[in-house]
Amino acid sequence: MPFFEVMNIQDEYQYSLAKLFQKYVSDQGKYDIMLPGWNNEPYPKENKEQTQSKARELGVPFFIKGNLNALGDLIIVTVSMFRTDNGEEVWNALLKANKLDDLDPILITCAKNLGEKNVSSTANDIYTVTEQEGKELREVETKISSGLLLGGLIPFGSTFSTGLGILTTYDNRNIIYGLDASIFFQGESQEGHLAITVDYPFTSSKNTGYAGGGLGYGFISIHDETYPTVEESANGGLMLMAGGGFILNRTASVRLIFGSRILVPLFKVNDKITPGIDFYVAVNISKRARRKQTYDVNMK
Repeated sequence: MPFFEVMNIQDEYQYSLAKLFQKYVSDQGKYDIMLPGWNNEPYPKENKEQTQSKARELGVPFFIKGNLNALGDLIIVTVSMFRTDNGEEVWNALLKANKLDDLDPILITCAKNLGEKNVSSTANDIYTVTEQEGKELREVETKISSGLLLGGLIPFGSTFSTGLGILTTYDNRNIIYGLDASIFFQGESQEGHLAITVDYPFTSSKNTGYAGGGLGYGFISIHDETYPTVEESANGGLMLMAGGGFILNRTASVRLIFGSRILVPLFKVNDKITPGIDFYVAVNISKRARRKQTYDVNMK
């Protein structure tokens, strides 16, 4: 039976969308989608009665009709499920989004809720379509956020130092790039760095752990208070970082980031390399574009 008739969109999307939806439905373990063979050409358009007749021949209890339509940048997807014996519609969904990039989360949500009366999406998933019916909601997009960082540094074999800095992040959903400018001080001793970091979130939920690393330029200045007449020792150079942490409210305009990194300078002070571990809390604020999506599901 044909699936996803397309309008104002290239025909090659028809089969690929049908296969993708077939996989997502199969992953749910409730239904199996049967598709007609494909010969590198658009599926023939069929009315409901023709599709119902083919469903009877296949001996399947339900058949599905779908439509994908583009109106400018607006994408409209409708999916309906019918009983094969009497043609009664038992489930339908209407989803709208602003661009083709949103088709994947739309198909995932349709597959998850196929035939269900109570609509639900993957728990806490910030990139799938919401489970709330008929409400206009915000979609999280790539965004830049920046804010204050407070923390501490423990150089191995030395004394705890407090510090502060500015953390700017660029979140593109799968990777979070960061620019970390921080300085830590204990008495007259200091450590500072400017680093580029790359972190990988563990999940797409609004609260998630992450792990990653970075490379930056840093400096270390050590003043030994037991020998006040001796000039302080200082040096600077490249610094490696590795660690992880946890993000709260990743979907919001204000997010809270907890993290810890091992810092390994590639330079010596007092003829030795002095690695350490830092801990930090950052409050980041961002401005993001708001987009509207609607999701309507009806169970008859």
